[in-house]
Amino acid sequence: MSATAIIQGGPKGHPHAPLWYTRNPVEPIGNNSSITVKSTVVHESMTLESILDQIIQLESGTEIVIVCHGDGEGLELRLQKGSTAGAERDVIFALAADQPGEEIGYDGTKLKTPRKSDADLAILTRLTEPQVQALRAKMTQVRAKKLKHIAFRACNMGLHKDRDTMIAFRNFFGAASISAPKEFDSYGKFGPGIVPNPEIWAHQLRKKNFQVSVDSKVVCGTKDTDRPLVYDILVAGQDKEAVRAWIKKHIADDGWGANGVVYHGVKVLHPQTRTSPGIYFVRDQEFIAGLVYFSG
Repeated sequence: MSATAIIQGGPKGHPHAPLWYTRNPVEPIGNNSSITVKSTVVHESMTLESILDQIIQLESGTEIVIVCHGDGEGLELRLQKGSTAGAERDVIFALAADQPGEEIGYDGTKLKTPRKSDADLAILTRLTEPQVQALRAKMTQVRAKKLKHIAFRACNMGLHKDRDTMIAFRNFFGAASISAPKEFDSYGKFGPGIVPNPEIWAHQLRKKNFQVSVDSKVVCGTKDTDRPLVYDILVAGQDKEAVRAWIKKHIADDGWGANGVVYHGVKVLHPQTRTSPGIYFVRDQEFIAGLVYFSG
């Protein structure tokens, strides 16, 4: 099946994600599976409601990629434009409880879930009852599409040890399965360089507080900045052939274009050693292993 990628734009968006999926449409989702992105759409002012609207408008396709900021509690998005409530796990659980029933937990246990009324939701979400009703109506429309998979690409969304966040969002969207990373998911671009002695350059970068790994005569270094969502990345190898082979191994078959290398990866928040990779790219087994796949 072909997927649609819905991407957060705006000042804190992901400007490199559309180009990434245009050049490299196959996206791993865990569970030894992948999906293929056929089209991308950027939401300059993304909300939970704008995502629902986008999915409702789709004429075909049962697989979705959602690229936005998030954490273990859910998505860092407002429910609606102008609202103060966000798309956190507890809110999503309550919105999805439009009917009483049973929910299957991550460990297979079944939990009785009472219905949450529109009035209850209005208090919890600080919306009016008509706004809650409209949001739930769109949720119902999306559920009716019987989505096969939603690949959330939101930082740390799969981190919660009880998988409560994954359960909540799967129930809300009614998808057969969803996936999300346990690390800092990111898209970016770098211009590879050539250095005569990669090991010496790696040592110099470590002295500048870069997290540096060396693989097949190619150095990859990352360094935090004073902005929590931004980091520096530097890549250089002994020669062009070594760099191209490294890019093919970790990122894409033909990833080095005239304007550099666009990539998708997860920045490792706590590397094991000073010589461990500071980022795992989409072709690394560690990237795939860090995806939490949940199907109930």
